[in-house]
Amino acid sequence: MFIWHPHVSTYTRLFIWDHSNIPHRTKGINAQRKQPEELPSTLGSGERFAYHALTMIIHRSDRYILSEMVGPFLVSLGGLLLFIILNLILSLSDLMVDRGVGIASLIHLLVLKLPSLLVLALPVSGLFATFLGLGRLVHDREVIAFQAAGISLRRILLPLIIAAVLVAGADFTLYNWAVPSSEHLYQQTLRGIIFRGGVPHVRANTFFKGQEGEFFYVHSYNEKTGVLNEVLVYDVTGKLFPQAKSAVTILTAKTGRWEGDSWTLDEGKVYGYDHDGTLKYSGTFSTLRIATGQVGADFLFGSRTPSEMTIGELRDQITLLRKSGAAVDDLIVEWNLKLAMPFATVVFVLFGGAASLLFGWRSRAVGVVISLLLVGLFQGTLLWTQTLGRRGIISPPLGAWLPDALFGAIGIVLFLQLDRLHHSSLHKHIRRIIPFLLIMIVFVGSVFAQETITPSAPASTDVQTESQTAPLDIRCDFLTISKDRHHVAASGNVHLTYGKTILSADDALVDEQGDGQWRLQATGKVELTVEDDFTLSGEKIEAILSRTGDSLRTERATASAFSGRSSFVNSNGETHTLIYRGDQGIITYDEDGTLSRIEMTDATMTTCDCCGGALAQPYSIDTGRLILYPDQLIVAFNLTVRSFGVGVFWLPVYVQPLKETLDSPLFPAIGNSGTHGWFFKWNVPFYVNKDNYGALLVDYFTRFQEIGLGAVLRYAFAGQSGSVKVYYFPAKVGDRKVELSLSHTAKLPGEWKLAGNVSYREQGSSHALTFSSSASGPIDHWSFSISTTRSRTEKDDVVRIDERLPELSLSRSAFTWGRLSFTPHLSVGWFREWQADTLIGSSLRIDGSVALSVTPITLLGFSIKPSASLRLTSYEAGMMTRRREAHSLSLSLSRPGMEVSYAYQEINGESPFAFDHLVSKNHIALNLAAGEELALHASGGINLVSSSLDPLQLRVDWSAGMKFSLSASYDIPSAAFTHIDLSGSMKAHPINLQWAIPYNVSEGRFEISTLELEASSPHEARLSLLGEFDLNEVELSSLSLEAQMMYGAGWGISLGGKLNVGTQAIANPSFGLFRDLYDCLRIGIERRSGQVWLYTSILAFPEAILRYAPSSTQVEVGK
Repeated sequence: MFIWHPHVSTYTRLFIWDHSNIPHRTKGINAQRKQPEELPSTLGSGERFAYHALTMIIHRSDRYILSEMVGPFLVSLGGLLLFIILNLILSLSDLMVDRGVGIASLIHLLVLKLPSLLVLALPVSGLFATFLGLGRLVHDREVIAFQAAGISLRRILLPLIIAAVLVAGADFTLYNWAVPSSEHLYQQTLRGIIFRGGVPHVRANTFFKGQEGEFFYVHSYNEKTGVLNEVLVYDVTGKLFPQAKSAVTILTAKTGRWEGDSWTLDEGKVYGYDHDGTLKYSGTFSTLRIATGQVGADFLFGSRTPSEMTIGELRDQITLLRKSGAAVDDLIVEWNLKLAMPFATVVFVLFGGAASLLFGWRSRAVGVVISLLLVGLFQGTLLWTQTLGRRGIISPPLGAWLPDALFGAIGIVLFLQLDRLHHSSLHKHIRRIIPFLLIMIVFVGSVFAQETITPSAPASTDVQTESQTAPLDIRCDFLTISKDRHHVAASGNVHLTYGKTILSADDALVDEQGDGQWRLQATGKVELTVEDDFTLSGEKIEAILSRTGDSLRTERATASAFSGRSSFVNSNGETHTLIYRGDQGIITYDEDGTLSRIEMTDATMTTCDCCGGALAQPYSIDTGRLILYPDQLIVAFNLTVRSFGVGVFWLPVYVQPLKETLDSPLFPAIGNSGTHGWFFKWNVPFYVNKDNYGALLVDYFTRFQEIGLGAVLRYAFAGQSGSVKVYYFPAKVGDRKVELSLSHTAKLPGEWKLAGNVSYREQGSSHALTFSSSASGPIDHWSFSISTTRSRTEKDDVVRIDERLPELSLSRSAFTWGRLSFTPHLSVGWFREWQADTLIGSSLRIDGSVALSVTPITLLGFSIKPSASLRLTSYEAGMMTRRREAHSLSLSLSRPGMEVSYAYQEINGESPFAFDHLVSKNHIALNLAAGEELALHASGGINLVSSSLDPLQLRVDWSAGMKFSLSASYDIPSAAFTHIDLSGSMKAHPINLQWAIPYNVSEGRFEISTLELEASSPHEARLSLLGEFDLNEVELSSLSLEAQMMYGAGWGISLGGKLNVGTQAIANPSFGLFRDLYDCLRIGIERRSGQVWLYTSILAFPEAILRYAPSSTQVEVGK
């Protein structure tokens, strides 16, 4: 056959056979005489001659290629060694002169350092030799001649790879047997020169074995101060610290010093373990002296760093330090480097050889430059991954092997591209993707750099003694403890601390009652504090304490002639303090020691704290009985509301949820309705306990003598809980109103649960009914539920109603096999769907699915999470049957700052229901993020269904005091931006500024831009200003203002409204003047809704407000 090569002007005839049919060559008895090879009988004499000629050429080509590499390899090796040695001589020159060291000692040091230098130089020399040798062959077109002779590019590279393996083996031998000994002698000799007559040199990560079998480890050494840092001693003899009486003793110390023939350790801990590894002893010491004798000298002069150890020695030290709990990431990285560094020779030759033959660089200068760049990039990557491995950010072995893996993978890809017909145009494709690769390198590099500088929190272990976990801490002037330790008496400045409670008094008695209970009596200026949220003061407090394990808690306390404070959050999310006093009080705690209930008799409460006694406050509430559930509920019986001591209102009972919008405001509501006349509305509260309370709803309208009645109930008992609301208003004029809502939950044995709710609203001719109910629970590993549902949704003035009557579903927790898990699900139900009062679908729906997932796999720092599912659905409607199949597959690769995901979903068939509609998917998405102060975000994807690219979403966030965000949407097919947004914010207490400037690139105009200013200071001012701008016309469109400003003596003003600049009209204007009395009561005058109103309100209870409009004599009380 004839093959034409683009670089050769003649045709060359090549004979190609199936070599599997050709027997291997064998040697005869006489070595000088070779037996003739048997060739296929179908070959002619000319073809037999060509076969023998080709075999001879291949063997000669191997020798020829290797001979071409020997010269560049030796020259590169010599040049690198000379360059490194010259730099080493320069670094040692000052020391040699200062210590008066001769040439002989310098040469001795260089000879000892030579094996370490060879380890580094051999891989690099292999790379230089590959680029230089193959570059000459390419330049002289000898590679084309090899190809013309039938020798492939991969076959040309084969002898180089074999030679690289041999060089790597020699490098491994040097690194693991010659280097440790020579490096240790080098360091000893150098220390002897540096510290002639001085203190020996100790370096980081040094350890040694003592004369008695102890192991000593030092993390670092300060040469200037002579201080050893982070010292660890592992002793199995029991001689260093016999007080521990343990099989294994571990001593740790923050610092230590070498003094003569002993060590002095400071600020240390001692741990003793038995043979099973159980902690038997723990203690601390401020100073400990350990006599080491010659051991210390051996440590100072004979300590070995990891680079001075063989693989076996490193393995032993890793095992030893792991037993003592010390970090060994540094040693693991060093152990793997002794394998990874020699293997780099093979990686360099594979990468360099494939690149030279693939791209055909003819200039030797190009080969030298690329070699230098590759070595620099490899070395930088290695230093970077080593740092990550030593810090524990990535796996320590990965820290040593990752550069080899990355460059080796690239080398394999290039090697596989050899001998392909399209490889000559490969560099064109690479040039096209270079910009994309650069962007990816910036993002990925930023992410990795961010991780590199993130410090990892060191692990710590705290060991407590019994005294540190004592349940009761007593501090006093005089303390008496009975002989049987059942009675404790404390007097004089008594302070007791236990659990979440702090108590102080003049005197205190603690008596054991049995069954783990204690009785506490405190008298004289008693102050009780629970978690800073509750304080109580009185002359006498009695409490029952119980001990659980090593903790002490209060079960119940009683107080007399007391006062206290408790903070709470109201329905507006504001924190206020409730101040109270009472004659008698009972305080109850939960099992974890948290305050749960306070009950008082003849109590007074207020949120004002001024004017002396409680009766002189701007407002106060006297109650015959007051119950407070902190952060939950206030219940008062027989209450009288007072203002400056004068009674103004009385109620038999009042219930006030603290975190909810009230169903029972403090005052009844009075006002005027244009249709029904004057009205009186009162939600009369009732109370059973903290879980069962509510209100009776009474509405009365005067014009037509109309009465509306209803009730609200919240209940909880015997595992049942819920709420009920009913209301009926039989309007004589206008629309009748009916409202019914019920919500109920029941907990049944075996983790089963019943839940349901129904809501019906009718006003005039319109009505709406929705409901849902379900029963669910587990059966072994399966979950079963049966439910009925009727839901109503309204969108774009179209009402859609869905019914499921009923639906049964069965699902199971995942079946797990190794890393795989399967999750089945089955549901059966009768479904109906209406749209605008028209039935559009009704059928029996049977739906079954199986989901397959794999636990995330970590590879090269990426978390890989694949999943798949199969879903089959059948719709049975009379004689008609529909089928639908859905197959889905997803795969995500993520790491901090990067996520690539693929989602595929194929749909066969269609559902008759809108709520059950599924869409086919075939999509690839990419999300990138990097940086903190300057954060970059990019996201995009490919919709493979429509063969279209998603818009590329780009965002840059910068936060340094102020925050700026620039986002853009880029349409890739049209190569144009479609939308650009600039936004930002600034927070400088008390000012908060935000702005947004959107620009529609497609239309070439700005959209409405906004500028929002908010400023506030506690109890002084609050300002909210929103401006809308049309930047196309460079004008202000509208301005909204909400402001409240306080002045001296509690005076304040409020302003509000929206100005339309175009029409010069103000919408919803409001303004007012008010005064806050003692931060608890507000009185004021305001204009809103076209009227002037006088009002007064309690700040802590937003619904407690009274308004009066003089112009219309209208009164509003309540909300």
